[in-house]
Formats: sequence, structure tokens, C-alpha cells
Amino acid sequence: MVINRLKNPKTWFIILILAVVYAFAYFFGFGYISLGGMSITVLHIPVILVTLFLGLPEGLVVALFFGISSMLTAGLKSPDSIDFLFRNPLLSILPRLMIPIFVWLVSKALRRRIDDNTYLASYIYKLFPAFCGAFSNTVFVVLALVILYPDAIGVGGGISASATIIASLLEANVVCEILLVLLASFIVNFIYNIYQAKRKDKTIEESNDKENKPIRKTFQKWLFLINTLSFFIIFYFLYSLLSYQNMTGFKRLAEEKVKGVSKVIRIYGLSINDEDLTLGERGFALIIEGNKIVRCGKKELEGTEVDREKDKLKSDDRSVRETVRSTEGYYNGIYGVYASKDVNGKTVAAFIPSSEIYAGRNQILSILLLGLTIVFIIFYFVITHLVQKRVVQKIEIINDSLAEIQSGNLNKRVNVIGNTEFEELSQGINDTVAALKNTMDEIEDKNRQEKEFAREIQHSALPNPEYFQNDNKEYSVWGTMDTAEEVGGDFFDFYVLEDGKIGVIIADVSGKGVPAALFMMTAKTMLKDLILSGKSPAEALQAANAVLGENNENGMFVTAWLGILDYQNGTLEFSNAGHNPPLLKKKGCKPVYMDYKTYSRSLMLAFMPDTKYENNKIDFDKDDILFLYTDGVTEARNSDKEFYGEERLLECMEKHSAEAVNEILDSIRSEVAVFVGDEKQFDDITMVVLKR
Repeated sequence: MVINRLKNPKTWFIILILAVVYAFAYFFGFGYISLGGMSITVLHIPVILVTLFLGLPEGLVVALFFGISSMLTAGLKSPDSIDFLFRNPLLSILPRLMIPIFVWLVSKALRRRIDDNTYLASYIYKLFPAFCGAFSNTVFVVLALVILYPDAIGVGGGISASATIIASLLEANVVCEILLVLLASFIVNFIYNIYQAKRKDKTIEESNDKENKPIRKTFQKWLFLINTLSFFIIFYFLYSLLSYQNMTGFKRLAEEKVKGVSKVIRIYGLSINDEDLTLGERGFALIIEGNKIVRCGKKELEGTEVDREKDKLKSDDRSVRETVRSTEGYYNGIYGVYASKDVNGKTVAAFIPSSEIYAGRNQILSILLLGLTIVFIIFYFVITHLVQKRVVQKIEIINDSLAEIQSGNLNKRVNVIGNTEFEELSQGINDTVAALKNTMDEIEDKNRQEKEFAREIQHSALPNPEYFQNDNKEYSVWGTMDTAEEVGGDFFDFYVLEDGKIGVIIADVSGKGVPAALFMMTAKTMLKDLILSGKSPAEALQAANAVLGENNENGMFVTAWLGILDYQNGTLEFSNAGHNPPLLKKKGCKPVYMDYKTYSRSLMLAFMPDTKYENNKIDFDKDDILFLYTDGVTEARNSDKEFYGEERLLECMEKHSAEAVNEILDSIRSEVAVFVGDEKQFDDITMVVLKR
């Protein structure tokens, strides 16, 4: 299995990606890129890509490497930093292993629902799981921090875990990580699609156009795409609105605090209570004299120096110094809102950190995130269910009905109601089928008439046995033909020759219907001309075989038995071209088959042009009977798929041999009909009896 994977070009494609990413990661802080004040990790990108393009086992291996890398790198960090905590495998390795599992599950579920064999779908079920993987990277890490080290991220200080997670997810570095993952996934998928298209010797457009696109999956693809975009637009709008409201409110709060403290200082100087210098849970007011903090709501800052240039506390404009001004920025390494005012040679300031400013926003967004996710999931499945029930199922019903109609059931009615469009479509199909049925009935009636006419023509070409009875009663002959269809390929014929001779032939053309009938007419006419010209049976068959084999593109052939009875001398000369062995009943004996071991038989006509045919000659005395037949007699089948067979025919012939020739044929036809029962006649049934 490993060798097969190494032979797969996709494996080497992903290995190349891993090599590039890890080389990039090595030269830029072993997986962490510093961008301004942000630290962006890139090691989870190959984890996601490998999971998407190779599979879960490979993704887990790369994730394990990612986690071990994070754990080893953590030992090089400052012991006072959060990064140092990642020495714990439960924090560095376990959350990383969850990423490929999460990506694989999302990709699997999404692909099953929306993959309609288009490139857009491939981008969706690759990029969305990639987004979820990058998102889950932060979620699993923060969850691990909340469980293992709650105080390190402020959960123990009164901020809820949900707010902490949301705050972490909304940080700029997480957004950058997600964008990097999406960009990498897009590029890899684009290159991979081009590679696949070229491998199939197609362009992307050609490959895309030739793929089937199930309507259900196509709809779910677009619904998912629109749903997801709507989700992010709504979430971003609420995020921006709440951020603006919180920032504006806390700016006003900081300004009011500065005004309040300034008023107290004007009246009482520095004699101000410590409680008046606190602001919310983490904010504080401070009084600066010179460059030194003389009073502060955060006691550890009293007596420390401030950098007015850095903290933008210096102003030479008296009007500005006497006006409360607020701004956003960093103070003492912490981002937040800062407001200040100059009073009596001192600077009164108030600072509120962003963790408190956006705590309310994060609480609301955590609820909204959960609520919106649930609402959009419900919305997606409800709409999908409605479309499946109201549209797709009705289309499937119509398709099933059409399939039944195509199979031949023209009485099937399409009855899909509930929508005007489907009712009109159903009615249109029913009207079309009704018109088709009427047309087919008309064509069938016309064909039936034409076939009946052809049948009459064919039967008129057969001899009427009554015209061939010998006036001196030196012989009697009779023949019948029952076709399986309106026209058939069997035939028989009688020839009255000179010098007290009569010719008899029975033949069976391969196949049934009109082609067999046309071939039969050609063979019948040709053999009649040859016999009447004075040729022997073998000579006639040989000449006919040479002509019938020419231009025989359809590969048809004829089995024939041709004999000439010399009733004055009591001899029967005959030749067999691949036909069934006749039954011969000598006077006072039981009927027997004239088998091929005793009497020579050659190949059928039109099969091989150089076939040689031989004459056989026997005595044919008074009261001797010759019964000729085609395989439609012996191969007649009943409902149990049993053949009538040669044994039954032999018994029937023996039982009715004393009858007149026409009665013998009627008796055999009756027995065959009783044996077959209600089963449809499979082949033409032709019989001839010659009696002396």
C-alpha cells in the first residue's frame, strides 16, 4: 500500500508542498511569522492540505509533527509568556491532532451533499473545511488553555470562557492565519485541477462540461455558498456594530471619569479617594505630575515614570490641555481607550483595556455565533428538505414514469400535482404519449395490413396440394405451413415432371419475418427453375448454393430436402442440404428417421459456396409414407420450456400413419397445439407428407 502511494503523483505533489511550507517555516521562526505585533503560525497549513488531498491518516501524521514542533519550540520561549505553556503535550499535541479529524469530517460530509462534479463544488468542499481547520486550530488551543491554564488567559479573573474564545478568534492574527490557509488551499486546488485536466487530456472547461450535474447537489452547493456568505456578512456587520458601540461608550465613560476626577482635584487637590480612581473591573484613572504618576487606581503604577511622547500626553496648546481628549492605542503594553485632561499643572487620565471594552461584545457574539450557526444549519436543511420534497422527488417521479413509458408501457400516466409547472409538465407528457400511442396504433394497423397482404402473397406462392393429386392414385402428397409471424421463412413445393415423376421440396430459411420471406421466395423460385430444367436433386442444390451465396451480406442460409419420386418405377431420389432427417414408414414397418449415418447429408445452402451435394436413392413401394418437416415441429415448446421432440413426433406418426395424407398432417398439428398450449408459437411449422 505504501509503495502504491509513492507511485501516485498526488503524493509527491503534497510532499513538495510540505517541503516548501516547512522550509518557509524554518527560515521564519520555525512556523511562526512575526508581522508587526502579531505572531502568525503556518504549521497547521500543511496539516489541512495533506488531510484534504491525501486523507486522514496522512493528516494525523503531519499534525503530530506540527504538535511536536510546537512543544519543542515552546521550550525556547520566555517562561512568563503564554507560548511557554505549550510545553505541555495536552496543549501542543492533542489540539493539533483534532484539526485533521475535524477537517476530514467536514470535507466528507460537505462533499457528499454538494459535489455535483463541478470545479466550484471542489473549491467549496476544499476551502470551507480548510477555513474550519484554521478556525478549529484556535478553538481547540483556547479550549485547552481554558481547561489547563484558565488564569493565564483571564478566565479566572471574571471573564467567561466563551468570551475568551470569541475574543481569541476575532484577533487579527487568527484572521490572517485563516486567510493564509484559504489562499494556500485555493492555489493547491487550482494547480491540482489543472494537473488532473491535463492528465485526462482535456481542458478544464471541456472536463467540466462533460460531467453530470445532479440538480439536488447543484442546488445544495449554491444554497450552502449563499448561506455561508450570508452568515459571514451578518456576523461581520454585528461585529462591526457592536465594536463601534462598545468603543464609543467606553470612550465616553473614560472622558466622564476624567472630568469627574478633574473636578475633585480642583476642589480638594490630591485628597481623592482610591475608589474614585477605579473604572469598571480593569480600568483606572491616574494623575500625572511632570512625568511621574502620583495617584492611580492601579496601585502598582504609582511612582512610575511615563513617556508622554509615546503615550501622547504632551500638548503645548492651552485650549487642548483644558479639553478632555480620548484616543485608542497602547498604554503600558496594553491596548485600550485612553482619555486625558490637564488640570492645575497636572494631567488627569483614564485608561480602559480592550479586554473590558469588548467583553460585552464578545459575550453577545458568542451567543450570536451559536445562535446564527444553529439557525443557518436549520435553514439549510429545511430548504434542502423542501426542495427535495417539492422539486427533486417530483422530478424523480416523472423520470420513473418516463422510464416505464420507455420500457413499453404506454398506458402509464404521469400525475405529479401540487405545482402548476409540474401539472403542466405531467399533462404535456401524457398528451405526448397519447399522441405517440395513437401514431403507433396507426402504424401498427398499417403494418398489420401490409404484413397480412404479404402473408397472402407468400401463401399464394405455395402450391395447392389439391392440384397435385394423381388421378390414377399412384401417389398422394400434401403440405401445410403455419408461420410464427405474418410471413415466414419456411416453404414447400411440388413439381410435376415428365416421365411419371413428381418433385417434392421442403426448406427452412434462417430467421423469421420479412427478410426470411424474401430470401425464401428467391430460393424457392431458383430451385423450381433448376428442377424443371431436368437437374437431379444434388445438381439443383449445388447450383442454387453457388448463386445464393453471392452477395449474401446478412449471412442468411437455407436448409432444404429435395426429392424426386419416380412412381412408375417405385424409386425416390433425394439430396439433403442440412435439413432435419425425414420420417420414413415402409409398409408393415414402424416409422424411422432417415439418419445421417445411413443417408448422406451436406451443409445448408448459401453457407459455403464450394459445398458438394450427393444424391441418395431408395425404393419407395406402395403404401410407403415419407414425412418431411421443419424444426418448428420438434422444437415447439410448452409452458415448462419442454420441446415437443423427435420421440413424440415418431409416436404420433406411427399412431396416425393409416390416415389420409391431409389427415396425418391435421393430427400432428393438433397434437403439437395441445402440447404447446397457450404458449406463443416460436418458429414456423411446415410439414409435407408423400404417400404411394
